[in-house]
Amino acid sequence: MNGPSAFFDWQPTLEGSLVRLRPIHESDFDALYEIASDPLLWEQHPVKDRTDRTVFRGWFDDGLTGHALVVIERSTGATIGTSRYEVLDE
Repeated sequence: MNGPSAFFDWQPTLEGSLVRLRPIHESDFDALYEIASDPLLWEQHPVKDRTDRTVFRGWFDDGLTGHALVVIERSTGATIGTSRYEVLDE
């Protein structure tokens, strides 16, 4: 891979006072699906059917390819969300 992304760490662990972000693992599926199964989460999102376990599985598996992070609440250790990097093709 050439360009700036060749030097970018797509799987960092980032820590702040409130949350820690770490690379996503297969074992995160159930906790993240529990969050994603709430239809209100997707209410303003163009892909509303991610509440379906099979649809969510495809989205989750894409994150396992190396560009998704899990968000952990530091005070409780609870999984509270996820974030991903996307490559912008200008």
